Amino acid sequence: MSNKIQDMAWEAPVPRAYKFVLVALAHYASHEGICFPTITAICAKTSSSERTVQAAVSWLEATKCITVERQPGQRNVWRIHPQRFDPAPEGK
Repeated sequence: MSNKIQDMAWEAPVPRAYKFVLVALAHYASHEGICFPTITAICAKTSSSERTVQAAVSWLEATKCITVERQPGQRNVWRIHPQRFDPAPEGK
């Protein structure tokens, strides 16, 4: 767990509905911002539905706060990019 990334996630100017998912990802992240939680784990950590987590992930990807390397049959590789924390997706 990276306390620095987690602290940055708490301060990120993202909507409240998505911040909790970002903070949960930061909880799992290494100092490099890489983590491997499942959607199920994120749901459990945030007490959110899968639909809510998926919406947050979509928004966080659109804003480039995170990238997700999807690997069929394996866990996804999540990368958190605190230097990109921004309140609005590009082009909007």
